[in-house]
Amino acid sequence: MPVSGVSWQHPSKALIYDGRAWGKPQQVFPTDSSYSGQTISCVSSRFCVAVGGEKAATFNGASWSKARAIDHSQVVQAISCHSATFCAASDTSGNALTFKDGKWTAPKLVDRSSHGLTSVACPSSSQCLAVDYNGNEVTYDGRSWGPQTPVAVNPGFDSLSCSTPRFCMAVGDAGVALSYNGSTWGKAKSIDSGVQSVSCPTTRFCAAVDVGDNVMTFNGRSWSRPKTIH
Repeated sequence: MPVSGVSWQHPSKALIYDGRAWGKPQQVFPTDSSYSGQTISCVSSRFCVAVGGEKAATFNGASWSKARAIDHSQVVQAISCHSATFCAASDTSGNALTFKDGKWTAPKLVDRSSHGLTSVACPSSSQCLAVDYNGNEVTYDGRSWGPQTPVAVNPGFDSLSCSTPRFCMAVGDAGVALSYNGSTWGKAKSIDSGVQSVSCPTTRFCAAVDVGDNVMTFNGRSWSRPKTIH
């Protein structure tokens, strides 16, 4: 069966890919400029959650639900779903929220940095890791969020990806990448300036992109040099 993926068409539409072709844009959020911070997480072709502004909407494989508020005062800027019954999200004011069995918890302040938690990854329903722009981490153990803990000095964390509970990679626009083994972080490694996003499907492969249309790959040991892709 083809696996669907979703990407954004600014500012409030999604495009569905069924493994063969892209579908027509579908309206997910109201056409309102306040619906910033749009991002999405899919665990299968039948379950995705998208967040934009203070609202979230779900995709069931055929259509989108009506967007509803999950964070009434802040912009939700990151989301990660481990399954159709568990997701975690974070907003620009350092609050974290979890989705369990169809219901979102109330936002809880877990990070007091100036930019909030910029990225979150949940390799299991009992483990989530979130990072902020000031180099801090916050973890979730299935019941509660842990304290804000310094990881590195101002790496500018923008993106985080976990392929297993024992392997995560974080990147930032300061040009560094840091790996996580489930309990401790490795040393910051300079890979390129302006790194904005990373994805790690396995422990032996990651790909990251920067603001200059360059891509870098990780083979489990080291990062490649930046390569222009446009």
